[in-house]
Amino acid sequence: MQIINSLKPIPVDEVWLHTEDVMKLFKKSEKTLYNWRQKGLLRYKIIGRTVYYLRSDIYQILSKE
Repeated sequence: MQIINSLKPIPVDEVWLHTEDVMKLFKKSEKTLYNWRQKGLLRYKIIGRTVYYLRSDIYQILSKE
């Protein structure tokens, strides 16, 4: 898998998904998302205690599985 370039600009119309939404939509565990994050495969932002992921990054990872 390819590491995401975190310096790449994020389009204004990009969709951020809550962790719970990603888990339900893509049937992935919270641990899997955490591991992808730690490996630099996902861009994310944390607001308060909630983690959000870019939908396009999730699709990119899943298309390579």
